[in-house]
Parts: sequence; structure tokens; C-alpha cells
Amino acid sequence: MQRAQRILLVEDEALIALAESTMLERHGFDVTTAATGEDAVKVAAASTAIDLILMDINLGDGMSGTAAAETILKSREIPLIFLSSHTEPRIVESTEGITSYGYVVKNAGETVILASIRMAFRLFEAKEAARNSEKRYRTTLAALDVGIFERDIAAGTLYLSPSYFTMLGYEPDEMPQTVTTYERLVHPEDLRRLQLQMGRLAEGDVAVQEVELRMKRKSGEWTWVRSRGEVIERDARGRPTRFLGTNVKIDTLKRTMEALKAERELLDHYLRVAGVMLIRLDRTMRITSINEEGCRILGCSREEIVGANWLDRFIPESIRTEIAAVAENIFRGAETMVEDYENRVLRPDGSERLIRWHNSTETDDDGNTIGILCSGTDITEWHEHASLHRVAAHRYRRPAPFTERSAPWSFPRPGPTRNAFPIASDSGARTGAGGRRKSRSGGGGTRRTRSNSRHTRQRRHPRTPTGAYRPGPETNGRG
Repeated sequence: MQRAQRILLVEDEALIALAESTMLERHGFDVTTAATGEDAVKVAAASTAIDLILMDINLGDGMSGTAAAETILKSREIPLIFLSSHTEPRIVESTEGITSYGYVVKNAGETVILASIRMAFRLFEAKEAARNSEKRYRTTLAALDVGIFERDIAAGTLYLSPSYFTMLGYEPDEMPQTVTTYERLVHPEDLRRLQLQMGRLAEGDVAVQEVELRMKRKSGEWTWVRSRGEVIERDARGRPTRFLGTNVKIDTLKRTMEALKAERELLDHYLRVAGVMLIRLDRTMRITSINEEGCRILGCSREEIVGANWLDRFIPESIRTEIAAVAENIFRGAETMVEDYENRVLRPDGSERLIRWHNSTETDDDGNTIGILCSGTDITEWHEHASLHRVAAHRYRRPAPFTERSAPWSFPRPGPTRNAFPIASDSGARTGAGGRRKSRSGGGGTRRTRSNSRHTRQRRHPRTPTGAYRPGPETNGRG
């Protein structure tokens, strides 16, 4: 069961205190009374169960109500309402410097007093919720090593959180919390840029400013931080009066970004020197990226190509419908990507180039196709040369070598024949019967001579223009 809210009623007149206590208890409040300012301070300090204070201003010869209120509020946060019979401006103005939740005249009636009490509780709860939220926010930022700065333009003050200094290696109270301290920690090359951004924020030109800059650590090194400020309060004319900001260290992020930039530049270099066209198409068949070789093949600049529809801009009309249907099926998952194929692309001057493609699909975490990656080689000249070579080979092709089996005709096989012509010696001897010849030296001596007969050889005839042998008649002897 929820306990009743307890009110400390500070009233020096006993009858008035009794009447007010009775009225408050009738509406469900627990009431504790104090007759002097000193008693009120003691009760408030001793009891944490007090939820609200109704404070009379004139409490006799002792501590006044305003002095007692100031003392109590220095030690604890509690809603306080001044309840007085005085309406003089001097008395009312004496309460303005004290954090209170209203000033109620005693004879205003029961309804006004109860309404003021309920309003004070609501305002205090809202303030406590905001304070707790800010506390959690600051605690979280401190755990994340994030520095907080808060600047009140009207008052000319600057708040720098403890983590603002500790993230740079300083003690929280090592430096004064001034604009000079803030600016002294910023790198000279970044200070002017920061001042311009803060000036725009203070003038109301922007509601949020964000800048990356270097700040000096206690060790003398420079660390990269991202500073972000936002207007949180404005005056009646809409001009900023207060803004809150954070400083986040981004050294690791900066190094990672620099490494990614170097890798991207290296990749861009590889894409520039690659001898193939590389493009990426999204689900709408729009070109999202292309390398320099692709620009050269298509005859357009990168600015003209990126964002253009691949089908409408670079595919000949004769095959556009077919390729569009295939692409739609691939993105719907109804058809598998054909990795290698050839087709022509259209250039702005109306000429066409024949491209041999090697493609692959790009998918998301769920396996859905979100893009097509294409690698294309321009084979136009190669294809033209190959066509000319085929035409020439067809026109001047060489048939199979001629053989007897393949010949459509036949002729006698060459063989040994008689000698058609005698071979005479240097002395002019005649050949006799039986192949003998007589010596002119006489004496009946004889000697056998080597026959002049040989195998008749077929003379090799020249080739025809098609490379076939032309058959010819047999020839004998050496001729």
C-alpha cells in the first residue's frame, strides 16, 4: 500500500497551524508542524520522509521563513511553497531568489492551496525525472569515455564534464572550466574551424554542429575527436541561450578509415589497370559503379554512365527484351545466372562492341539477389580477325595428301624394264649376245659388265594450286 504524502507545515500561529493541518489531513496528507524556522531546519534534516514544505514567511523573532527555506534547500532537493498572509511587493520579491514552487496567500481558500500543492508535486516529479535522466546520460557517457560540454550563452559560463578531461589524460580539476581552456586544448589548425562552427551555433544559423578536430593529450600527443553540439534552449525570440555537446575519441575510427581509404585507392588502381570492363548493376538494372576500362569501351565518362539504366542505354534494341527478361528472373530467383556468354553493347555513336562476359550475383544476408557483378572483355577485333581467317581457310584450304587408295584413277606400278639404251665404254666396244662384250685386246678374254638396266622411277610432278599431286606417265632411265 502506498504511503500518504507527508507535508511539513511551518506556521508560528497555533490556531492557523491547527486549521491548516486539519484541512490537509482531511485530503489524505500526513502533516508534521514546526513553529519556528530553526525547528523547521531540524525536522527537515532529521526526516527524509518529508515530501513537501509549506513555509510561512514571518515566523516571529527567530529565523525567517525565507532564511529557513534557503538553509533547507542547500542540503536537499524538496518542493517548497511559501504560504503567507503578506502581499506586499517587498515581501514577495524576497522569495524570488529562492527555488520555490509557488507563493500562496493564506486566505486564498482551500481549493487554491490544494491545487498549488498538487502542482508542486507534479513539477517536482518532472524535475526529478529530468535530473535522473541527465544523471544516467552523464554516467553512460562517462563509461563510454565521452566528454560533455555545456555552454550557457546568456550567463557566459561553460561546463566541462570530468570525462572531458580524463579522456585526454588530465585530472578532472586540473584545469579551469573556461572557454580559454576549451580552446587551448584544440589543435591550432583546427581552432578556427571550430570557432566558426560554434559561432554559427550561437547565432542560431544551425541547430546542430559537428566537426572533427585534434585535441592535445597531457602526454603532448594529439588525439582525434568528433565534437557535436546542439541547441537545447532558446529565448522568447528564438535565439539560442544554451547548448549541449559531446566529444568522442575517434582515433581508432580515423586509423580504420585511413586504412580503408588506402585499400580503396589500391583497388581503384587495380581497376584502372585491369584490361577488362567491370560494372555493377542493381535490381533496377542501373549502373552503380564502373572502372575506367568500362568507360573507354562504352565511350562515355563515368558521370554519364553511373546511374544510367544498362538496358536502355547500352543494350541493342534487338536483344533488349530478352536480356531484361533474363535479369528479372535472376533477381526473382527463378533463373540461375549464366556465368559466361557473349553479346553486343551499344555505344553513343551508334557503333557496337562484342563483349565476352563473366558474371556473378551479389546477395544479401537472406540470400536474395541484390546486384549483378559483370566482368567483360572486348573481343570485337578478335572476332573480326577470326572471321577473316575462317573465310581465308575455306577459300584456300589444303585437302588430304594424294595416295593411290584415295585416287579416283589407277596406273601401272613402276617396275624393272629392259635397258633402252646401251652403255658404251670409252674404247667404243659393242655389246654382244648374252650380255658379253669382247675386248679389243683380243685373246678371247671376256668380262662381265654391270647391267645398265634400272628400276624405272616415277618422276614427282609439281603440286596443283590446291595441293594435290597431278598424275603423269611413267619414265624410264635417268631421264
